[in-house]
Amino acid sequence: MLYEVANALRLHRMYRLAPGSVAGVVKALAGLGIVRSFSLEGTVELSVDESVNVYNAVYGAIALSTGGALVTSDEEFYEKIGSKRGSSC
Repeated sequence: MLYEVANALRLHRMYRLAPGSVAGVVKALAGLGIVRSFSLEGTVELSVDESVNVYNAVYGAIALSTGGALVTSDEEFYEKIGSKRGSSC
């Protein structure tokens, strides 16, 4: 998820952050210890089982491994993963 934060900061329309600033924010976020790890094997398995790409399966795998909800506006993804796991769209 750190890459998602980096990408969002880099592409932000209002704030043009220098590469070093983006990297600094991401490093600080990682240093907080709130980023959880997950099983890449389980992610790939979920991707295969539900016929979704690995990139999207990461979100489902994190929700499953943490007991959290998967919240998405991607209806196709929701139909494949979210609706089977008590999440919301």
